Amino acid sequence: MFQDAFARRGVTHFTTVKGLEGSCDLPRERTAIIGLGNPKSEPSPTEPEATPHSLDRLHLHPRDFGFDGSNVPLESTAQAIAAMQSVLSGQPSELMQSTLWNSSFYLWRCRVCPSIEAGITEAKRLLISGQVKETLQTLQQTTAPLLTH
Repeated sequence: MFQDAFARRGVTHFTTVKGLEGSCDLPRERTAIIGLGNPKSEPSPTEPEATPHSLDRLHLHPRDFGFDGSNVPLESTAQAIAAMQSVLSGQPSELMQSTLWNSSFYLWRCRVCPSIEAGITEAKRLLISGQVKETLQTLQQTTAPLLTH
């Protein structure tokens, strides 16, 4: 159904994730099941009538990247905000592990990093250096005037 909807909208590059609670967060307690929609530049000899995109199924095991463990429960709004602020400050925690697992995948998928392993290194660097926190603050300052109208 999603492939048909994407095709009707002309979308050929997409990512689907069987994530946590219906989100796009990669789980740490089980294998992540991911659909990678990629544009095809031309029909192949074996599929001359192929659709304008292909869908590759990817199964990522968090333990293969050192991220097996439990998904982090966010029990209250106050606790969730404190945990997220801790991650933004580069502090080690289980939520930081979940953040690195997810960030590394998306940095790889968006072609910022050549591999998930390189994405882990880059995500750590961005978080620990404070760049992620600074970027968030810039976005908040930029969008604040829009929220008052």
